[in-house]
Amino acid sequence: MTSKRAITTVFFISFVALGMTVPLLGVTVQDLAARFGVAIENAGQFQTAMSFGGVVSSLVAGRLYDRMNARRLLPLGSGLIAISMLGLYLSTSQLAGLLSAFAMGVGFSVYLLGPNVIITRLNAGNAAGPLSALNFTYGVGAILAPQLVTLGTLLAEVRIAYLITGGMMALLTIPMALVDVPPPVAATDEGSRARVNWLHLLPFVVLFYCAMGIEVSFNTWVVTQGQLVARVPLTTANFAASIFWIGYTLSRGAAAWIGRRMTSLHLLISAIGVMIAGYILMLAVPASPAVFIASALIIGIGTGPLFPASLATTGEAFPLVMGQVTGLLTAAGNFGPTTLPLLQGRVGGGQSGGMSLLLAFSGVMLLAALAVQRYKPGMLGVRLSPQPAPVDD
Repeated sequence: MTSKRAITTVFFISFVALGMTVPLLGVTVQDLAARFGVAIENAGQFQTAMSFGGVVSSLVAGRLYDRMNARRLLPLGSGLIAISMLGLYLSTSQLAGLLSAFAMGVGFSVYLLGPNVIITRLNAGNAAGPLSALNFTYGVGAILAPQLVTLGTLLAEVRIAYLITGGMMALLTIPMALVDVPPPVAATDEGSRARVNWLHLLPFVVLFYCAMGIEVSFNTWVVTQGQLVARVPLTTANFAASIFWIGYTLSRGAAAWIGRRMTSLHLLISAIGVMIAGYILMLAVPASPAVFIASALIIGIGTGPLFPASLATTGEAFPLVMGQVTGLLTAAGNFGPTTLPLLQGRVGGGQSGGMSLLLAFSGVMLLAALAVQRYKPGMLGVRLSPQPAPVDD
């Protein structure tokens, strides 16, 4: 499969299934805690295990996408996710659950990086729109995940969501093995000689840490926030989680259009501002179910463009070594989902979802985005040209 159109279509479809994976750990956190006898405030350890797996794989996967054909890596990612979902379905011990979550993180990062890096290369110079469109489909899957859990609850078998999602990822291994995208010449020649200035990377590290950590941590604790603070039933709390993903997905769809008329960095700053407004609203009127659902929507709208806009901004700044830099930043960013859910659980202390912590980190992310404004595109050389290999049919 070498057609740009076919590759893009397959990636868009596959991201629906991928979008169902991470949210499942969040909306089933109370089931996991009950199944393995873990205190609810410590249940973020499953997200931590998943994120740690993502850190490990991201350090390697980014470099490999700069040096290897994508068809060697993509099936590995989807296959590992499928196996991890089966593990979460079958696990009867806390250790088995943590190992399954770790394997999920490894596969998730391998798979997440590939389509994002490839779509950026195929649309160099105007990647924010296509990346937002790609990640829009991720949001569609994320909307479906809480409803799968609700279905499982009605059937008295919450874990069925893992089985359905794992089966979808297993089926996707076949088309992923057919995606034929070699690494770009720029990455193998000039990129191999380029050196990254680690000082330049610091604000980007903060961006990825907050973008990835805030998204996962909110999804981990939003149901708990709804039940303990807004005093809504579980079905309504799950509905709020879906509302978050609806806002998240709609904003990514809008960003695909807005990204053609606004710089990636300005899109990122605007999204952070909307997200901060949502957290302020949720904390200002914590006991209102209506405000809880409305603020979840606003937070979702602000959160949606964070990752694709951060990725597009990074691609503009480090074009010759995008795979390497993106891998490093994703690895650093995975420390967000590794640490924030645990910290947020401690802040909540079993009394709330600890949303004040995410408001604070949203402010930190805004400062990092403002700091990035002083960098110019192509800090490590000329802009990366669109990759010529795949051709539209």
